[in-house]
Amino acid sequence: MCVGVVFLFFRTKIVYQSRRDVEGDKRRYDEVWAELITQEASYRSLEHLSQLAKSVRQTKNIEQTVRGQDRVHDSLFEPDTHAFSPPFLLLRNQFSALWRVREEEEEAGRRIASLDQLYAQAALIEEPFRAKVVELARGSGGLFVLNSSGQVHDPHVTLVSMEEAEAQDAVKDVKFAKLKGVDRAIEKLSRSYNCNVYLLVDVVRQCIVFDSVDSLWACLQAIIEDPELEIIRIKNRLDFEYKAERSAGYRDVAMNVKLHTCESQRLGLTGHVCEIQLVLKEVMMLKTVVGHKRYVVFRNVRCE
Repeated sequence: MCVGVVFLFFRTKIVYQSRRDVEGDKRRYDEVWAELITQEASYRSLEHLSQLAKSVRQTKNIEQTVRGQDRVHDSLFEPDTHAFSPPFLLLRNQFSALWRVREEEEEAGRRIASLDQLYAQAALIEEPFRAKVVELARGSGGLFVLNSSGQVHDPHVTLVSMEEAEAQDAVKDVKFAKLKGVDRAIEKLSRSYNCNVYLLVDVVRQCIVFDSVDSLWACLQAIIEDPELEIIRIKNRLDFEYKAERSAGYRDVAMNVKLHTCESQRLGLTGHVCEIQLVLKEVMMLKTVVGHKRYVVFRNVRCE
């Protein structure tokens, strides 16, 4: 019992300290939010964004799965019924039902149980997913962070559109998100998901930044209407009802999606879940490497 009391004491102390460490970041994020909602135009745009986000149909079970390639359905279980006796037809119908169940299971996909398999999928789908994100940014005025920005000794964040990056021959400097680090993935699996690999749905992720709520809304609308994207889950942290204490004041619109292209279907990757983050410029300007590290500690001690 004494050991338990000591453990509880030190855990409470660590949680309290981590909360204190992010207080400054939370205060700055809250100031940006307060200014945003006091502007009438932005307030109305946030209302429209909230309505749009709530209109999205989401999936209850969000899982990483592996699917087979698209196939031509076998007509083996559709013979000429006039050529067989009734007992055979009864037996055929029973097996046909089992076959259809198996097909439905394969269509839904099998849960991924191996971290190696998950990262193999991620490596294959990373480039097509990035191309889709760039396409979305081009169509909605989205911006990207340059690779030289947001470093420990550089508090300034430089944002450019893909068109500007191409004109300046700076596409190579655009800071696209890399695959989630394996160490962080293992941490998250052990702390939050009971080591169930199929629940880790943000190994492949990208972020688009926007000058205004209207531009962010336009991008969300484009994602909803894109036939190659299937939204699995959406978290609107720009909703008025969102409790920002959970994310130390940070706000964005984050979505888990599946990519349905000819290439992803051919490779059996239509069951892989990726993440898109839509962030306002004012929020991104406050997001630094040091601040993110403080938030990671804050999140880790809460086992998130």
